[in-house]
Amino acid sequence: MLTEIEIPGLPPRSGGAYLWFPKVTAVDETLVGAGVLITLDSERRCTEVRIGLGSVGPTPIRAYKTEEFLKGKRIEPELFVRAGEIAAEEASPRSRGDYRREMIKVLLKRTLDQAFQKIK
Repeated sequence: MLTEIEIPGLPPRSGGAYLWFPKVTAVDETLVGAGVLITLDSERRCTEVRIGLGSVGPTPIRAYKTEEFLKGKRIEPELFVRAGEIAAEEASPRSRGDYRREMIKVLLKRTLDQAFQKIK
């Protein structure tokens, strides 16, 4: 019997965010979703990043190539635009592929921006 779940706190200088675009249906399904956890060092370099994408393939995916692109880089706004482009290439949507890839670019940039703003 499971009696407890412990979730560790975020490491220092970390921020996370999850955003999604809904499909307008009776249950508002997700058209595209992005979750991000990013950790920076004192010079604003990315030391750790996790990116999950939903509804852009048969199952949710980790954007490993995008994570590798961001690791070790000093965080600047234009970096998030390129990260969105790389993530769009990693996705394999089964329907409305071109549209979903464009939405990944927009959504991932916004999600990274939001996670970055939460870092203290």
